[in-house]
This record gives sequence, C-alpha cells and structure tokens, in this order.
Amino acid sequence: MTLSTNVIRHFFTIGLISLYFISSQPLPISADSSVDPTKVSVENQFPEGITFHVSPSQPEDIRKITIRFQVLGEHLKRYDNFPTQEDSSIALTHKIRTDTANRYIPPGSSIEYFIEIEKGSGELIHTQPQSFTLIDPRYNWLTISSPRVSIYFYGATLESTKKALKEVEHTIKTIGELLQTDEPEHLTLTVYNNFSHMKEALPPRSAIQEEQLIVEGIFFRNSNVILILGGQRDTSIVTSHETVHFLIDQALGPMTSTIPAWLNEGLAEFASLGPNPSPQTSLNEAIRNNTLLPLTSLNSPPGDPKKVILFYEESRSVVQFLLERYSVQSFQLLFQNLKKGQAIDP
Repeated sequence: MTLSTNVIRHFFTIGLISLYFISSQPLPISADSSVDPTKVSVENQFPEGITFHVSPSQPEDIRKITIRFQVLGEHLKRYDNFPTQEDSSIALTHKIRTDTANRYIPPGSSIEYFIEIEKGSGELIHTQPQSFTLIDPRYNWLTISSPRVSIYFYGATLESTKKALKEVEHTIKTIGELLQTDEPEHLTLTVYNNFSHMKEALPPRSAIQEEQLIVEGIFFRNSNVILILGGQRDTSIVTSHETVHFLIDQALGPMTSTIPAWLNEGLAEFASLGPNPSPQTSLNEAIRNNTLLPLTSLNSPPGDPKKVILFYEESRSVVQFLLERYSVQSFQLLFQNLKKGQAIDP
C-alpha cells in the first residue's frame, strides 16, 4: 500500500495555541462597566470565520469596540478589536478569522462572547454575555446528547448515531475509571459523512498531508471536540480511540503535553482494539527481523510515514504489557506521577 493511498485511522491529538490575548480574568467583565442594550448578531462563515455585527444606539460616540470571547474548554480568553475605518469611525462589523493554524476553531465548539464598547468619554459599557455553537453551515445537522456527550451528525441513521453515543459513554466509564477521571468535562463529536466534506473543516495542513493522509478522527484538546469521519463505515474503533485522548487530557490537564506518544497513542489503541487485536503485521514482522523501534524513540510520532503503523502497534503492545504485567494501581500511579510533572525517562 503506497503512502498516497494510505489511510491513517487516528490523527495525533492537536492542541492549538491562540495568538489572541490571554487573560487571567473570567469572561464576564467587571462590575464597574454598565450593561448596554446594543444589539449583536453573529454570522457563521465557517470555515473562514465568524462575523459579528453590532447596532449601537449612538455609533458616533464610540472610540473603540472589542469582541471578547472564549471557546468553552479553553483556558484562554480571546479578544479582537473592530477596525477603524477611513473616516476614523469604528466599523460596526468585524470578522474573526478561524481558518489559520493559530486561530482555528473546530466545528462543534461552543463559544461565549460579549461586546465591549468604549465611549468617547472613556466610559466602558458591555453587552450581555451570549453563546452559540460553531457548526459547519453547509449541512443540515441533527444532534443527540447525554449528560456528558453531544454528537452532531447529518446523513446518518439515528440508530447508528445512538450506537456511537453508547460507545463513547462506555469508553468514558471504563477508561475514566482506569485514569480516575470521575467528572470529565462535556465532550462534543462532530461526524462528517465523507472525507471530501470533512477535509474542508480540518485545520490548515501541509501540501504533503493534504495529498497523502485521510484523517478518520482527530481530537482537539483545547475545545473538547472530536471530528469523526462517518458515512457507511463502522466508527466504533476511531470514536473510542479519540475519546481516550480526551480522557487522558482530562486526567493530566496541562501535563498532557509531556506524556510520551507511545503511552498516549498506545492506551488509545489498546482501549479501542482490546487485548486481542487483529494480526499486527508490522509488529510481527519487526519482531522477526529484530527491527523494533526503541521505546525511547517513541516519545513523539515517527517522521517516516512507513513507520507509523509499527509505531501504533508497538505502542499498543507496550501498554498492554504494562497493564498485564503490573497492577491497575501501578498504572494509575504512573499517571498520578505524570500529572505531578515527573518524567518517565530518567
């Protein structure tokens, strides 16, 4: 199978860092500001961006307009200023771009926002906080939910989506108990019917990735959103796999970025495939030829596409060995120490 036709079932977990302002304050602004009746409307232009329209009562008395918002799940509070027009007035419409690598927001994300207006006198006023869900407007979406999970879908049968919801809930229960994540945050899955639809919703990728990789599942850790390639295929494996990435992130929090790739991907593979997966051709061949990848080289995914499948199979095998050779308590202690910042490698 050549690389150009290779399907990568599980894309690596993505954590996007915004270049917007990072605020230590909660989203609602201070009590020193008054509430303004300005009307605000949101125009969904995904994947390009989100356009905000404001209708203030006295636009001529405005020195500055700022949109302040937060993608739920992120710890970042973002803002962007409405531009100044040629006549020195402040524009009443402003588009936030979401199609660049550092500003990307996945479909299915919930966003809270308000408008902050600075008058000519220096007085600050703000609109009431509002929220909306950013979803791909090209398709007619349906949704089903449980207390911990929401799934957006189109073109699929309700029964198949209910099955996916049940699979996610089962993974959250079983792996959540293993990782001791008793109260995970809310998780959203956005399921596309085919890859030609889904690839327009993915974050910017290199030309090589566009040509050679078909992404079947991807977890965005900053917004607790998973994109899934659905259609006629059985999505249970990829859904479970990406849900494990979500649970690992819930278990480790900020320390998720330090977990070695073999443990992150290995646990996701083990949870989705079980202890007796189908024949692992790449792993068995590497064992026979004494060409296994050194464990210390699996702290990050391999750059060589030919080694990707072996990376997944070998990582899953290592995690299975740890769970079978040592106790569940020992595995939990490993994650507890990772959360404290202790490294696996000496």
